[in-house]
Order: sequence, then structure tokens, then C-alpha cells
Amino acid sequence: MRKIVAFLALMLLVSLPKHVVSADCSPYELYSVDSVFKLDGWLLIRVSHWSYTCEMIAGEWENRVADFDSYLTLTDGREAFLIGGSGSLPDWTTSAGFLNGTLYAIRISRSRESYKNVTLTINNKPKNFTLTRNVKVKEVYRFTGDCFEPVLRCVLIQYPNGTTTKTCNGIPINVSLFKPPVGSIPGSPATLNGRNLIFSFNGQKYTFRLPMNMNASQLSLTVLEARNGIVLVNNHVVRLPAGVTIENVPVLFKIENRTIVPIRIQTDFRGVVCNNSGSESGGSNTQSKASPRICGPGIFLMAAGIPSLLRRAKQ
Repeated sequence: MRKIVAFLALMLLVSLPKHVVSADCSPYELYSVDSVFKLDGWLLIRVSHWSYTCEMIAGEWENRVADFDSYLTLTDGREAFLIGGSGSLPDWTTSAGFLNGTLYAIRISRSRESYKNVTLTINNKPKNFTLTRNVKVKEVYRFTGDCFEPVLRCVLIQYPNGTTTKTCNGIPINVSLFKPPVGSIPGSPATLNGRNLIFSFNGQKYTFRLPMNMNASQLSLTVLEARNGIVLVNNHVVRLPAGVTIENVPVLFKIENRTIVPIRIQTDFRGVVCNNSGSESGGSNTQSKASPRICGPGIFLMAAGIPSLLRRAKQ
């Protein structure tokens, strides 16, 4: 009897799976700054994004890449805008690139709209119906150095009977010839000493205290100058919980009231689109037409004031 029990126990051990199922797996997001390109005092920054999910492989939960995206963001040191993207998403609404040395951005919107009311008789009773059509609007913008000016607007309308109409106003642009930015500027490294961030600017050494809500372990900052202030670019590969999108990723920082604060990336670049007078329009987070952004000689006056601002934080 003992031999039979021992034999059965041995067979049970042999039949156990070789791989133990692991529950130590959770989806997450990775963001990384690939390059920084300077453009008329602005910084054009390319950020890569990997989205990881969990998958059962050989009896174990393992992370694998589910999506990959690439973003182009533009910052003046005060605000930042998402002007283009590409990757695994099936329908990017914005894209950007260079054509003959000029930066262009494309914005695409899709909608379904009502266009006609009809009455049909069904079982001797009139029934009212509303016909809808699909509308696709593609807008192309050219960066002037101060703002994005509209250069082309195309409207494609598809009707339920299969009829399609397309109208375009503006200058034809071959978007297939768009090229990504080439090269990257190095900037000056910043060092962390505990909660103190130390860097040099214009030959002077400065120290700023990190806010308590800022995770120092995910920071590797480089100091760069933009037209409206200092930009601290995070070169650390940032790992965040699943679902965190580009506008909430700590990749760009600025100095405000002697404190380091994130620059939130706005996913709609309407705040940097020129208005009809050729200057910038005011978005929800930008100044209005009555108080336009500083440009021309005013830029140099503001740049001259940056060292005096930082001098107050000098060691």
C-alpha cells in the first residue's frame, strides 16, 4: 500500500507544470526623449513611447510591447505643443515634418453631420428621416518662426449614396515629401545633489530645490535655452502606469518663481496658430490678441532678463 501511495505521489510531481504562473506583471508606459532640434529660438523635441501589456507566455505572465508611437513637440520655454505624431495608432489626427527646410504641421478632423431631412411613406404613414454625411477636413500649416500660418484646407464629403466631393483652398503641398528633423543639440548637463539641482548658464552656476512631489529617481536633466526661458529636458527613460498619455509625462520643465515646474504638453496646437493679422491667436492657455506674445526686438529684451532672474538663484 505504501508503495502505491509513493508511486502516485511521484506521478503527481511529474505531472506538475514546469513553469509556475507568475502574477508579478502589470502594463506600463515608457517615454524617452530621442532628440532636440533648435528652430528659430524654439525647441522641437522628438519623444518615443512604448506601451507594454501583459501576456501569458509558456505559463508565465510577461510584458510585451503592444504599441509604439513617436511624438513631435514644440516649446518656447513657456508652453509646449504636440504638433505631430506617428506610430501604431490607426488614425493620427496630426503629423508634422520639414519640406525645403520649413516645418509643416497637418491637422485632420472627421465628423458626421446632418444635411437633409426627408419624408418617406411606410405602411401609408409618413416617416421623417435625417440624412447624414461624413466630413473630413485636412488643414496644412506652415511654421513662420512665430506661429503656424494656414496654407491649405481641404474638405472631403462622402454621401450615403456613395457620392464624394472634395474642395481645396490654398497652396498645394505634397505631404508625402515631409522629412523628420535631423540632428540634436547637446545642451548643458544638470546634476542632482540630494534634492538640489545644480547647473551652469552663461558661465554662472545656479542651484534650485526640487519640489517634494517631483521624483528625482526619474530625472536626468539637460539645460537648454529657448526664446522664452530655460528648458530642462529630461533624458531619463520614464516609466509610468498604463494609460498615462504624453501631456502628463515629465519630460520638459521650466523655471517659474525660482521653482522647477513641468511644462505640460498641449495636445492641440491651436494656441500657436496665427490669427488673420499674421500674429498668434490666443488659445485657452495662451495670451489673447490684445496681449500678444513678445516677438521681434522684445525677444532679445526678454532674453537679456533671463540671467537676472537666474542670478537670484545663484549660489
